Amino acid sequence: AVAGYTAKTAGLAGTAARYAGIEHRIAIIGELGPGFVEPPAKPERRSLKSQTSLLRHAFRMCDTAIFLNEENHNLLENENLLPDSLRQFSVNGSGIDLRHFPEVPLPPFDQGVLFLFAGRLDKRFGVEEYCDAAKLLKAKPGNYKFLLAGPEVQGSHGLSPKELKRYRDAVHYLGPHTDLRPYIARAHAI
Repeated sequence: AVAGYTAKTAGLAGTAARYAGIEHRIAIIGELGPGFVEPPAKPERRSLKSQTSLLRHAFRMCDTAIFLNEENHNLLENENLLPDSLRQFSVNGSGIDLRHFPEVPLPPFDQGVLFLFAGRLDKRFGVEEYCDAAKLLKAKPGNYKFLLAGPEVQGSHGLSPKELKRYRDAVHYLGPHTDLRPYIARAHAI
């Protein structure tokens, strides 16, 4: 069996595996991108069309699809992107290794409330809204701290270092991290 994660990889792996005579070809689909959930902005329409084409191709090349959340599975079903011959499975979340991320008690609130955004600095995934919310909340009474951790993203969707400076009074940027467990353990909201 051959498995490809994301539409592009599943399509390429599925095509290669089909031509190589490999019987089982699996598409693993996680996030679909913001264009599927909300109407895309004009520049993103082409990207949505491209993503739709990649998904159609991946599903034609594969005999099985695993969706990492049921909502995306239902959405693609409603958009008639799934062939009848495709075996389909939904997994509600891919899970967390609880040995690596053990349960910890909620930190006390006596020193304030700590928020953590952990992810790429991609405007399509809410990083700008997080920073805007931090500015609004910091202007209100209370002790709030906002941390931001993740790698920069190049291109128009990325929150540039220059744009990030607008939020320096409200958000502390930690940079990219490979291990966020110490910050997660201190956070009240992630």
